[in-house]
Amino acid sequence: MIESRHFKQKPPSFLRNVILLPKQISMTIKASCVIHCGVIWHGNATIGRLCAGVTTPSLPAHTDLVNLLYGAVAEQGGHLGLYRIETQVTPGSGKFNGSGFASNAPAKESVKVGFDCFRANANRVSASIKAGDHDYHLHVVELHNTGPTTAMTLATYVALCSAVLGKPVQSEFVILGSMSLGGNIVPVENLAESLQVAFDAGAKRILLPMASVADIATIPGELFAKFQTRFYGDATDAVFKALGVG
Repeated sequence: MIESRHFKQKPPSFLRNVILLPKQISMTIKASCVIHCGVIWHGNATIGRLCAGVTTPSLPAHTDLVNLLYGAVAEQGGHLGLYRIETQVTPGSGKFNGSGFASNAPAKESVKVGFDCFRANANRVSASIKAGDHDYHLHVVELHNTGPTTAMTLATYVALCSAVLGKPVQSEFVILGSMSLGGNIVPVENLAESLQVAFDAGAKRILLPMASVADIATIPGELFAKFQTRFYGDATDAVFKALGVG
């Protein structure tokens, strides 16, 4: 558990976290769909496409801004759908509101499940988090007009923890994998390709799910050696390590 002494400053009453998320391959994917590849870093970055032959974002080595960017790949003819999620945390009574999903029910449900996971498990992350003492608003902005995404559950959980604590994820940092709407961590699909995307974006540190350990043999050795690698077992463990306190 993260004790409150790890956070020297009181979290601001208003935080905007920025997360970039993938468009799912098909809007008919079942509710248990997951993120295929994720890239998390903090600070300002140029928004680009993470695909071959196109300029990619560069992960900043350091910044004092409390921002969270999340980029992920959804392959559909080599195209990437990018999203920005703005997270506002204010004093309140535990209310949650999401916007920017149009009428896409699975997208709304994905974020709602991430919030429910946060509300149920926030005290496992830090005893200082009182989920019921704040109100939360997540707004999704489509950057490439690719339609709503249903892969927001783990990203929502990590973003809310980061926002309410006022602590960004590590710099030049990538987290791969996701969780189903049931809360289970799932392996990364196309792990080697996902790592190549992370490397092209400037990542130096990666966090992999334990569920993907068996697939490490598929990664070219020269690529895997470019990263400092750690593993997480569940969503809360991912938060600890993403924030650099676990």
